[in-house]
Amino acid sequence: MAKYIPANNSLTTVTNATNASIATNVTVADESTDTSCNVLFVTAATGNLPPKSGTNLTFNSSNGRLTANEFLGNVDGAEIKASDFVGTPTISDEDDEVCITLSEAKTRIARRRFNVTTSTDGNHEGDVVYFGGATSMTKGSIYVYEGTTWELADADAATTATGMLAVALGTTSDNNGMLIRGMVTLSADPGSISEQLYLSTTAGRAQNAAPAGSGKVVRLIGYCLDSTNGQVYFNPDNHYTVL
Repeated sequence: MAKYIPANNSLTTVTNATNASIATNVTVADESTDTSCNVLFVTAATGNLPPKSGTNLTFNSSNGRLTANEFLGNVDGAEIKASDFVGTPTISDEDDEVCITLSEAKTRIARRRFNVTTSTDGNHEGDVVYFGGATSMTKGSIYVYEGTTWELADADAATTATGMLAVALGTTSDNNGMLIRGMVTLSADPGSISEQLYLSTTAGRAQNAAPAGSGKVVRLIGYCLDSTNGQVYFNPDNHYTVL
């Protein structure tokens, strides 16, 4: 834009960047209907900088989905980067969970981060399944899947000790989930730090000594991470011994 200067009877070029007042606040309003928006960014953390946008970074304000050519960072404890995927990854939020959808059915996550859990029964980080139709479960107790539903695991007999083991994360298997491997807080403390843990002859629990006696099942299920709060690394062995 040209500006006339009477003092010297001349025109000078005026640009917004060098002559306009620098705004410290911007009035904004909620807008949640546009399906294709461009995200503004600047090239440094501080300073008076021009806003920029990129065609490779867009936002759908109708469904809250951010789209980019690459994502790098931590998602729920797992470090994920574009090179870990075969195909084009789409990261979305479904039912309050981070979901990764690929154009090809292959993926590799180089590293997954599991933290030691809190002292709350059923607190967990790991692999969770949702099936079996079981209800009225005890959070933090160990269950066995015997083909139709989940029941409390018990090393007293092979029928309740040799199947797929999991820790209940709530009262219902299909809604709250069953942890099959990872960090979890059990409903009862099984032993001391670093001790090997076995499926217990007390239903739903773990113990720090191998069961003894005819018909009992000896099956390792993980390691104790705390001496008082029931925090364990749960990783049941597929092998077992019936005495």
